Amino acid sequence: MKKFILMALLTLPIITPTIFANDLSLLSTKGSFLGLMNTLSPVNQRSQFDFAANIDFTLDLDDNLKGFIQLQSGAGQGSLGFVGPETVLTDINLEYTHQPSQSSITFGSFDLPFGKGVNYLTNNADPSKSPFILNSLTYSALAGPVGTLNSLGIKVHNTFSIFESTLALTNGTGENASNYNQSFLYLLSLGMNALNNRLFIGGTYTASNDKKDPNESNSFKTNFSGWLLDLNVAILPQVSIKNHIGQLTYDDGNAATQDKVTITKSEMSYTLNKLFIAGRYSHWRPENNNGNSTGSSADIKTPGLSLNPISDTTITRWQVGAGYSINTHTSLRTDIVLDDYQHISDVKGVIVGINSQF
Repeated sequence: MKKFILMALLTLPIITPTIFANDLSLLSTKGSFLGLMNTLSPVNQRSQFDFAANIDFTLDLDDNLKGFIQLQSGAGQGSLGFVGPETVLTDINLEYTHQPSQSSITFGSFDLPFGKGVNYLTNNADPSKSPFILNSLTYSALAGPVGTLNSLGIKVHNTFSIFESTLALTNGTGENASNYNQSFLYLLSLGMNALNNRLFIGGTYTASNDKKDPNESNSFKTNFSGWLLDLNVAILPQVSIKNHIGQLTYDDGNAATQDKVTITKSEMSYTLNKLFIAGRYSHWRPENNNGNSTGSSADIKTPGLSLNPISDTTITRWQVGAGYSINTHTSLRTDIVLDDYQHISDVKGVIVGINSQF
């Protein structure tokens, strides 16, 4: 953690030399700290204290142009997948916003906008947009239980009346600039907000052929594609429901294997003053789910918490999340989680922690 703080301090004059020379008011910083203890069973799982931090730098370069840089770090070697112990540059981009139309263009590194749920993920040390600490199985498959899938490229978001659309072209499923396969990921998302933004219906499709990426690449190394349908409803100001259903394809190029996984999620949250509580169900069902470790694509992910996973088993994750805001900056958080596996031992546990936004 000392390395992270030192790196953040050293980065300031490196990333903003003209700002320090001219106008410090263009720069704003914020961040997040997350400290927790998790206990997972059976006994082959790890129980531990874990800590992580994010620091964000925003540069207000003009009324409609801003730059954004995010650094992440943590203690490292934990069982939940926090970044660390090294400090990682996760987001770096410029965003131009056309105010009259509320449309924007983002150029750089950003979270892949696969579905509306990307707006509500735990992002390393920052769970503030979600009532849960762990992400659903869908997004755990993309970037781990406390991560987001960073993509390098360009994203265009448009808003017209109650409709919105997002287009993205990136280096693929890898999170760096290598793009060994020399092909691009493309994504299209369309959505509609209705009933004074209390109802959202949307659909997203993405595809990226990263099959030729070598082992040292951090991409999915498969011919990946996926679609997702979102349905979000705010029943009352205090009560919201978020659902999605979709399918991911990990085409390994072998006609004898089955490549598809069906994904679903449903959650409800309730907020009362400083207290919130939520429940979530997420489901992961490979096309081949007989548990004999044959007949499935070798590229299919294993998003659950088991240390000894197999790719051809269904997983159902049940979560209860709750929290209490101590003050405007700090909240106490807890997740109770059960990963129910069809063919191997279930994993269950309790995660308790404290999150501060600064």
